[in-house]
Order: sequence, then C-alpha cells, then structure tokens
Amino acid sequence: MFTRKHLLRLSSAVLAGAALVATAAVASASTAPTFPAGVTVVSLTFDDGTMDQMTEAVPVLNRHGMKGTFFINSERIDQPDRMTEANLKTLAAGGHEIAGHTLTHPDLPKLTPEEQRKEICDDRTALLKRGFAIRNLAFPFGSASAVTGKIAQECGYSSARGVGGLKSTETCKDCPVAESIPPRDPYYTATTPSLRASTTLADMKSYVTRAEAAGGGWVQLPIHHVCNSCDDTFAVSPTLFSEFLGWLAARETSHKTVVRPVNAVINGAVAPGVPGTPAPPVGNQVRNPSMENAAGRLPTCFENAAVGISRFGISRTPDARTGDFGVTVLTTGLGRDSMVLTAKTRSCAVPGVSGRRTDLSVWYKGTWLPGSKVRMIVQYRNKAGEWVDWTSGPMLASSLRYQQARLTTPALPAGATAISFGVAINGIGTLTTDDYSAMDAR
Repeated sequence: MFTRKHLLRLSSAVLAGAALVATAAVASASTAPTFPAGVTVVSLTFDDGTMDQMTEAVPVLNRHGMKGTFFINSERIDQPDRMTEANLKTLAAGGHEIAGHTLTHPDLPKLTPEEQRKEICDDRTALLKRGFAIRNLAFPFGSASAVTGKIAQECGYSSARGVGGLKSTETCKDCPVAESIPPRDPYYTATTPSLRASTTLADMKSYVTRAEAAGGGWVQLPIHHVCNSCDDTFAVSPTLFSEFLGWLAARETSHKTVVRPVNAVINGAVAPGVPGTPAPPVGNQVRNPSMENAAGRLPTCFENAAVGISRFGISRTPDARTGDFGVTVLTTGLGRDSMVLTAKTRSCAVPGVSGRRTDLSVWYKGTWLPGSKVRMIVQYRNKAGEWVDWTSGPMLASSLRYQQARLTTPALPAGATAISFGVAINGIGTLTTDDYSAMDAR
C-alpha cells in the first residue's frame, strides 16, 4: 500500500498528462456536487456482496431512508452466501449504488500489471453488462500501488477507495479526520478503519463527530458483515447498526451531517467498459511460419536448441510441404535437438496471455531408429524474462509423408508473456518440419 505522499505524487502525475485510454478521460470528467460549508457527508459502504448485507443491513438502511454503496466482486454473484443478480437489481432500483470490487478479490499489488488490469477492468465490464452503472471501485483489503491507481482510472473508474487513512485515535497526529470534497486523490480515497466486532457505538459516532468538529468533509465507513455471530472479526450487529443509523439521522438537522452514497460525492460519469484481457489474436501468430525467409542457415525467427551431447546437422531443405523450404535436422548421436521459435528475440515469440490456451501445430516427416523420442515441446517466457520448459505432446511415429503434430496447451501460467514451441528429436534419425501454427484456442 502506498503512502499519502505517494498518492499525491500519483495524482499530480495523472493531472500532468499521463497517457490514458480514451475512456479514462470520460471517467475522470466529473463535477463534484456543491455541499454547503461545514457539511459532513457520511458514506456507508459495504464490501464483498455478502447475503447478510441484503437481509440485515438493507432493511435498516431503507427504514432510515438512507442509501449505501455496495462494492461487488462480479464472479461471486449468485454464489453461496453472496447476493444474487436479482438482489443487486433490487438495490439499484431502490437508489443504492452498485460499485466494483475486482473479479475475485485478490491482493492487487501482488499481481502483475496485466493481471491487475484483468481483475479491475473485466470486473467493471461484467457489472456493466448486467445493467449496473459502475463508477467507483474499492480495492480489496484496501491495498493498492501507484500502478494500481492508474489502472483503475484507465479501466473507466471515477474513484477508488482504500481502507484507513482517517484519524481514529489521538496518537495519529498527521492523519486527517475526514476526506476532502473533492478528494485529495480520487484513486485512493481515505476511510475510517473497517468496522469490526470490537467497534463500539462510541467509536462509530467519534468518526463523525471529529469530522464535524474539524469543519466537515467526507467520512466513508467500510462495512463487511451486519449480523449476529456470522463473522468473528469484520461484523457489526444489526442492533448496533440500527442504533448508529438512528443517531446519524438526527444529525442532519442538528449538525448538517448527511448520509450519501459514494457517487453523490464523486459524481462521476459512467464510462464505457474497457477490456482488461486483450482480445484473442486473430490468425496464425507464428512469424515466418512456412520458413521461407532465412537469416543464415536458419529460417528467420527460428533457432536450434540442443541439450546434452549430440552430433547433428541442420539445414534448410527444398523438400517442403508448402512454399520452397522446410528445415531438416539430421542426428547421428545421442542428445536432443529441437527446432523451436526463437527464445531470444521478443518480436519473434508467440504472444501469450495468462490464463489463455493455444492450439499449436507443426507439419513433420522423417525416419529415426527405434527407441528415439520425437515430440512437440513448448516453453513459455515468465515475468522475469526467463524461458521455462512447460509441456510436451505425445511421441510421434516415423513417416515418409508429411503429418500434422498438434497440441493444445494448458492455460498459460500467471505472469507468462510468450510461447516458444517446435519438435524435438532425441535419438538417431532425420526430422524435417514445415508450416508452424499457433492459434488462440476456441
């Protein structure tokens, strides 16, 4: 999690002209409402979309005429003990705000930027497709980095909420007692600590009264469970919650304190959805697939990888399946010689997206001694830029005519960015390959 100092730097960088997608400009174009001087705005925010929020918290909110903001993980909708889509539509129709909370509730800074983008953007897009006006985000665990905040804006969010940052004890000399309106940094807005089973009515009141005494501002309260004994840590009882809302209701007249959803403060536009996962590549992703272009004795974008002690020769051959050339590997000793996509030049490797499978194929022919092992092999490039042996296909039989070897990879591991593949021969014989293909698996 980054500090307020870092957050201010992030905000300045964004305002100074960070390059963002077009939809981000739409999301950040908001007009904050004008609240009279000295007003304290309280936002009751609910994380994770648990069913007890619907059964216990919402009736109390409705009874007091108050609206909350519900931060939802789209992949948890309709799951056991979570709200259903029908529940959420009932909330939205009643004036409550539905907001984003990532697909699966990960600790975002522990993910790669690509994985964070998928969690944030795809969650928002999924909620938009269900018909909800999604403007604001809550980071799971309140955890974010400068990169995370930038991604939230690029995904079309108008704001993103952390957890904490407001003064809760007299020992915090530098902490503000309320977020400003508009916020100091809209992509990491400050809140009170999450309400817990140990939080008292006096604690909740103090978050509000301190803001009132400081001249007003915005007080967001993160709430997870409203229930009796449903969670040992992040729970507040329905009775305590009702007492607090009753107390809050009286403050509007006596202290100019109002309860409003998050977007009543942010007032952001509903930007179009932004895909977090790149669109599947169209067509064959192998460069120079028929091996017609050459750089020396090897086709462009191909290299030979040898493992162990081996004696071999490698050369282009006019004995091609299509076009003018293929490549032949002749082995006369033990070892493994494999023709693979280059693992050194980034522009030549097959692009990879974490979680996606790829259909690979190579046309081959050749003869080899019994006991020789010939099969497709696949490597991937990890986030550190290293190439890792990953998976392989079944053993291939000798053939005097071209045959197609095919393999569908497992889902690409998290953080992987590219694929390299080919056919390996371990033994004595001759192997010729041509017409390489890598297509997004359907």
